[in-house]
Amino acid sequence: DFKMTGFVGGYNGQVGGIKVEVAGKLDFSNAYLTSGETIQLDAVGITSDAVSVLKTRGLNIHADRGIGNKENKLSIQVDTVEAKVGFTGGVYLREADEIVLSEVISVNGEVDIFAGAELSVDQVEANQVVLESLGHIVEASPVDSDVDVTSSEIILRDLDGVITELE
Repeated sequence: DFKMTGFVGGYNGQVGGIKVEVAGKLDFSNAYLTSGETIQLDAVGITSDAVSVLKTRGLNIHADRGIGNKENKLSIQVDTVEAKVGFTGGVYLREADEIVLSEVISVNGEVDIFAGAELSVDQVEANQVVLESLGHIVEASPVDSDVDVTSSEIILRDLDGVITELE
């Protein structure tokens, strides 16, 4: 297990990329990670306190047993996210502003994501999907005909209750 605290990265995202691989659980506690390009995380499970933040253009996360939790979603400020939970547990993220969900998958859990502005969806798969936005929820690639959200239960909440283009 690894507990990350403090500041990692460059002021205004000047660091090119950050990659963290942990054979056990990765826990962010009073942590601030910033990168001008990408942050990659790979661990058995990823948890965070309420004040830790990951800030980058692209976020790529892989965990066997969950990313964040209902009580403390992983706080992010990113343009695009790819996240996959391979065994059990869910994907719980809180984005400060707009975000593109490129590929977010929980093989045997739920996906629960909040965005402070527009939330664009390419692909989301889970047993239960909850997407909430203070802006709009839209399809990231409206010209395609693929399925954007796959789940047995889907809950979508946005600013005006009008969800566009999602399949």
